[in-house]
Amino acid sequence: MVFAVLAFASFFLFDMNSVRLRFRALQILFPLGVLLLLTATMAEAHIAFQLTAPLDSIDFVWLVLSAIHTILLVYALFFAIPFSASYTDSVNVNPRTVIRTGLYGICRHPGVWLLSFALFFLALAMSTLRMWLFVGLVSVLNLLYVVFQDLWTFPRIFSDYIDYRQSVPFLIPRLKKRL
Repeated sequence: MVFAVLAFASFFLFDMNSVRLRFRALQILFPLGVLLLLTATMAEAHIAFQLTAPLDSIDFVWLVLSAIHTILLVYALFFAIPFSASYTDSVNVNPRTVIRTGLYGICRHPGVWLLSFALFFLALAMSTLRMWLFVGLVSVLNLLYVVFQDLWTFPRIFSDYIDYRQSVPFLIPRLKKRL
């Protein structure tokens, strides 16, 4: 669980660097955070697997749903928005504008739901108290992170974020477009 906390610390520092410091070398913090979160999740899944083995006690339907949400999360974070402007050239691109289409047209932080559901279904597949605590910890840290982004980071790096914030809901998806 320490790796999960370190992952979100890396995400916060990445955002702070993108806004204030603008050191090119610190752009490694976002991929480092992703790697730490992936490592933490794999470690927790390994521990849960050991505690819930044999295989017939693991519900593979939940694993499939977890995998689907993980794929959607990767899409939302790395393909639905411009990758280089968001992660590799974030200190050089100014001013930037938000993406208002697709997932980002129905709520401002769709990744919160996708990560939470991916972990929730993983915990249903291999249910242990430790796994549920991990899911809760990561979900709370992720929620704190997107609140930080919504209030501090994004208004400073996106020239149209205030307007975007007024027209697209924070977390509760809007299922039909406003006219």
